Amino acid sequence: MSETTNSPRPARTAALILGAIGASVTLSVVVSMWWLSLVLAVVTLGALYEIWRSSSRVAPSRAAVPVLVVTIVLTAVGLAAALGPLPTALAWSGCAAFAVAWAEHIVALATDSSRPRTSAA
Repeated sequence: MSETTNSPRPARTAALILGAIGASVTLSVVVSMWWLSLVLAVVTLGALYEIWRSSSRVAPSRAAVPVLVVTIVLTAVGLAAALGPLPTALAWSGCAAFAVAWAEHIVALATDSSRPRTSAA
């Protein structure tokens, strides 16, 4: 598998970053929990490190791109609601974007850990 053709890394990275931004804005604006944005940043950086540290640990996934699309939509709705054009209750979709991105990441890690490893010997 070529590194550039089937790698879900860019989609997973973008989904996690966008989800973290959506959740951070939601938590900062709606419930004034600015300090939780720092926690989300640290957790997201840890996940990104896991995604990018090793080429053998990234399972190909058909869900990476659809999850990215869902995360983009949920983040956009959350940001629009937090900034005013949409009802404030929809701002929580920013947190949902983060949950969707993390769920895909955790499922990918579980799938990858259950795959048999081949030795290069």
